[in-house]
Amino acid sequence: PPETHSLIDDWMKRIVIYDLKTTDATVTETSDGQYEVTIQFETKRYEEDGNGVAKQIVMNEDFAVGVFSGYDVASERNTLYLEKHRFDSDNSELKITVNEKPEYVAIDPYIVMIDRNRTDNLMKID
Repeated sequence: PPETHSLIDDWMKRIVIYDLKTTDATVTETSDGQYEVTIQFETKRYEEDGNGVAKQIVMNEDFAVGVFSGYDVASERNTLYLEKHRFDSDNSELKITVNEKPEYVAIDPYIVMIDRNRTDNLMKID
């Protein structure tokens, strides 16, 4: 589709890397027994010149966001929520409602993107 042309160009013609982070997550039980999860993200995108010099470029992409009942995010039984969301700024907040109490949240949980630090995508909810 035409809306993906610039993304494909980025991946094929440029060196584009990401710095995706889950920076905060809280959960609140609602009056009907569900759980509202509020998640803060930092999402940055860089173009490298091939000589180790990177400059930040505009972010406007979809990334998967997951809410999980356990640490094993690859397990379907732990997946409470997994959907793509559009990120177009350095800092974003999402509110997601799930039926079970979550323990972990993640952006790009299956590490699809080339990320500077993959370990900060996943966060345990305190």
